[in-house]
Amino acid sequence: PCGPLRSQGYCRRGLEEIEQTEKHMAELEKALAAAQSAEQDTIVRLCGHPGISTLSAQQIIAEVGPHASASLRLVI
Repeated sequence: PCGPLRSQGYCRRGLEEIEQTEKHMAELEKALAAAQSAEQDTIVRLCGHPGISTLSAQQIIAEVGPHASASLRLVI
C-alpha cells in the first residue's frame, strides 16, 4: 500500500538520480572545457556579451566548428 515510507523511498531515489545527473553534467562540462581549450580566448570574448554564459559560448563554438576563432572574429 501507499504510505509515507513508500513516498520517502521515491523521493530519496529521485534525489539520488538528480545528484547523479548533476555529477555527469559537471564531468561533461569539464571534458568540453578541455576539448575547447584552444578556443579559450574566443570563449572569453563571447562571454563579454550580455546573456552569453561560458556554457553558451562553448555551445556556439561547438556549432561553428573547429575554426571558431577565425569565424567568430567577424562577429565578436
